[in-house]
Amino acid sequence: MKRSINILIVIAVVLFAGLFAYNMIISRHNEEGKTETARKQVREEMKPPEELAVPSEKLVEAFGEAPANVTTGEKQISLENIERRIMAFFSYLDSQQYVSAYNLKSGTYQQFHQVMKELSSNPPVIAGETE
Repeated sequence: MKRSINILIVIAVVLFAGLFAYNMIISRHNEEGKTETARKQVREEMKPPEELAVPSEKLVEAFGEAPANVTTGEKQISLENIERRIMAFFSYLDSQQYVSAYNLKSGTYQQFHQVMKELSSNPPVIAGETE
């Protein structure tokens, strides 16, 4: 009699452990599914809508050339071409009313160089961010 009770207790413990493990596996699987669904939703939300595309006239105005040449699809861009694009961009910024309101003495290009010089003179120190 005592032996049969022990066998029943062992069977009940094994069944309970199996049921517990099954529930843990199912709940983890459901959590992973919810996480993947949330990731897909965030990716969709982060896609830029088509109506926010920059008009080609604005690209020509800002960079001084046709939009096909402004895209990053080019294989090689010459240094002179890059410098010309940069200068065209800063010239575009200088011509804007919201920039001229700051009354920059030497223009946006020189302001950019000054800010870069100040920032690079005192770079950040890594102090345990990876811990």
